[in-house]
Amino acid sequence: YLAEVFQRCVDLEKLLIRALEPKVLLRAEVSYDQRHLAKKAGFTWNDAIKGAWSRRMSRRDMEKLEFPVHEVDFS
Repeated sequence: YLAEVFQRCVDLEKLLIRALEPKVLLRAEVSYDQRHLAKKAGFTWNDAIKGAWSRRMSRRDMEKLEFPVHEVDFS
């Protein structure tokens, strides 16, 4: 299986480097009517943050979202 991955994935090194980027916990700032945007972007409701749409992702990917988000720091 691993040999197939190496054969099919031309940019494997770039993908691995991006996967190793630090992730931050984000809270989506969407209204009830816009909740489909958060869900479509992979955010989950009431999971890491009670009563909110949240997801861990890199800051690079955060810039591509169609809605505002806030970084959450639990420390």
